[in-house]
Amino acid sequence: MAKAKSSTTTAKTVKTVTKPKTIAGKSAPAGKPQVVITLSHDEIARRAYDIWMQKGRPMGQDALTWHEAEQQLRDSSK
Repeated sequence: MAKAKSSTTTAKTVKTVTKPKTIAGKSAPAGKPQVVITLSHDEIARRAYDIWMQKGRPMGQDALTWHEAEQQLRDSSK
């Protein structure tokens, strides 16, 4: 048997799938499409850098800034 070739990429992709809202334990009506927002690592990094600069380059808030960048990009994609 031939071995499968694996390829690696340097860019990471973040996928967010929003699930249908539930009402009183019941899911939303069938047929509603799920929204998938794909953000690349580079997109998030650029936005996080801009936020970091705007805040005066604070140290020790990397994860918070990254999360804020992801959230802003997701919100702007809606």
